[in-house]
Amino acid sequence: DYMSVIRMWLGEDVKPKEYIIALQHPVTTDIKHSVKMFELTLDALISFNKRTLILFPNIDAGSKEMVRVMRKKGIEHHPNFRAVKNVPFDQFIQLLAHAGCMIGNSSCGVREVGAFGTPVINLGTRQIERETGENVL
Repeated sequence: DYMSVIRMWLGEDVKPKEYIIALQHPVTTDIKHSVKMFELTLDALISFNKRTLILFPNIDAGSKEMVRVMRKKGIEHHPNFRAVKNVPFDQFIQLLAHAGCMIGNSSCGVREVGAFGTPVINLGTRQIERETGENVL
């Protein structure tokens, strides 16, 4: 049941389509810009005042700097955020299917999420050569 998955990861009061999933990785060819873009993304997410499931970036070069930015901004302890390193795939798919939107630069945003029609705000150049669906900005 997808509602139990949403409640488990985001809290009892969260409803479908009323939360954001954020997943942003470093672009290894431009780490400095990646970190700055991530900082701006976090500022925007904080200003949205929406419950957000944010996944830690992958372990590519630049990820440690991005995690430092998360910690500097207090994301792990912010009341609107749930910061996690991993979500089991079957649960992650359910969360994506019922999210209000996904924000970041992960390939799942331009590939898998299209099957659900969940809006995706694709940031930066990491997925530049990939085909995207109509759900991707």
